[in-house]
Amino acid sequence: MTQISRRGDVHLNISNAFINDFPVGSILTLKDLDDWGFAHHEYGTTNPNSTQELNDARNNLRKRVNNGGTADSRMHSDCFTVEVLNHGKDYVVREASTQIDISIKELPKQMKTYFNGKKSRIKTLMTSVDFEQLPPMDRIRIELLEMHLDETATDIGNAMLRFNREWKRAQNSIGRLSDVGLNGGIAGFISEDYSDDE
Repeated sequence: MTQISRRGDVHLNISNAFINDFPVGSILTLKDLDDWGFAHHEYGTTNPNSTQELNDARNNLRKRVNNGGTADSRMHSDCFTVEVLNHGKDYVVREASTQIDISIKELPKQMKTYFNGKKSRIKTLMTSVDFEQLPPMDRIRIELLEMHLDETATDIGNAMLRFNREWKRAQNSIGRLSDVGLNGGIAGFISEDYSDDE
């Protein structure tokens, strides 16, 4: 019977080697990552003097390590990711659950920045031309666009609040699976839920 390969398993070896050298909490410089990549033959024929080739090699290495670090067969408590720090000048190794928390907390701010940027461009448009000289329908379209941006930003904000509540509930469930493998964890989780009915 052919064994089915689960997501990320193909990168387990490289991710295990990486986490052995850089445990959770480690901060790496670009040189640290490059030295490791060359030493472990992960950079192939990358020209060390080419900024573009080094960037491509770093991104590819981080992608492979992260795929293996969050593989389906890895225990939840062992999952990790390598994230960018200081606008790409450094990297940090984090527990996957920690990175998810950070991403969720940063998302509302990112969305607010996005919508504020769009609103700013609309206001610039409205002040950079003689707005009153535009055809009536064009003025209405621009005014409606600004209003719709406000409404959309509010809707997304409310959706994020709901999402955060659901995420906290999911975290409580995930915590119950933290020290067992995925398949066994789900089985145990289900049996625990139904144990009171027996």
